Amino acid sequence: MKAYIVGTGSAGCRHSRILNFFGVKTIGVSEKKKNIDDLNYPHSFDLLISLEECNPESKDLVVISSISSKHLELCNRFLSHPLVYCEKPGPNLSSEKIKVLFNLRFLDIIEFFLKEADQIIGIDLTFNTNAKNWHPGEDYRKSYVFNKNLGGGCILTNSHEIDLMHAFGHKFNLEKFTILEKYSDQNDEEIDASFSYQSNGFKIKSSLISDNPKRIFEFKTKTGNYVYDFSVNNMSTKSLNSIDISYYKMWSSVLRNLGRLEYKLLPSSKDMQFIHKIKKA
Repeated sequence: MKAYIVGTGSAGCRHSRILNFFGVKTIGVSEKKKNIDDLNYPHSFDLLISLEECNPESKDLVVISSISSKHLELCNRFLSHPLVYCEKPGPNLSSEKIKVLFNLRFLDIIEFFLKEADQIIGIDLTFNTNAKNWHPGEDYRKSYVFNKNLGGGCILTNSHEIDLMHAFGHKFNLEKFTILEKYSDQNDEEIDASFSYQSNGFKIKSSLISDNPKRIFEFKTKTGNYVYDFSVNNMSTKSLNSIDISYYKMWSSVLRNLGRLEYKLLPSSKDMQFIHKIKKA
C-alpha cells in the first residue's frame, strides 16, 4: 500500500512520518516544491511528485493536507477514488466517501467519554491559542490561518472542538454561534478571530489570537463533572492524551479498519457541511 499525500507542509510531513511508521510507503504531492530536500519539516517521503503525476491505484490512500482553500478542488479531483482522507475542516461536499481527519477524537480522554456518551448531559470546551506564534520562522500574516481567501478564520482552523460535539451526537443550532472578535487580513477582508457557542448545556469558546492560551475540556455527566486541562496534563509527549499520540492512534485505527464501510471511524465531508454554514464575519 502507498499513500499519496497532497500538500507537504507541516501536516503532510507529519502524516508521512506516521504512515511510514505503520509500513505505508508515502509519496509527497506538491504543486510548488520540486525536490524532497526543499521540504521544511521532518518527513518520511520516498518520493516527491507533481499533482499531474499523481495516479493512485484503488488500494492506495489519498491524503489531502493542503491549505483549507484547496480542499474542495482537490477532493473533487479524487472524488471517484475509494480511499480519500482530508485534513480538517474538510471540504463542503455532499460525500460520505471522503473522510475528515479529526485526530482529537482519538485522545484517551475523548474515547473514554464516548464510551459513556449516554451519561453525558453537557460538554464545555475551551480552546484559546495565539496562532501568530505557531510557526516562529514564518510571517503569520501570510499564513492561511489569517487570510480569508486561503480558508482562514477561527471556525475553520479551530474546528476540532466543533467536531468533538458532533462526535457526541450533539445537534447544532447554527443560530447559537457568535463571532466574538474579527481580524482584518492583508487584503482588508474580515475573518472570524474568535467565536462562542452555547446550546442546551453544550458550550464552545475558541480564539486564534488569545493572550491567554489554554485548552480545557469539561464533561458534565449524570454522576459528576470532570475537567481535563491540557496545560497541566499534556506537558509531556508521553502523556496518553498527547496530540502526537492521537495522530498515531487515528492512523492505526484507520488502517486497521480499511474496507469496513459500516465502521464510522471518522466523520465524512457530508457530516461536516454544517461547519461551512456557520455565519462568519
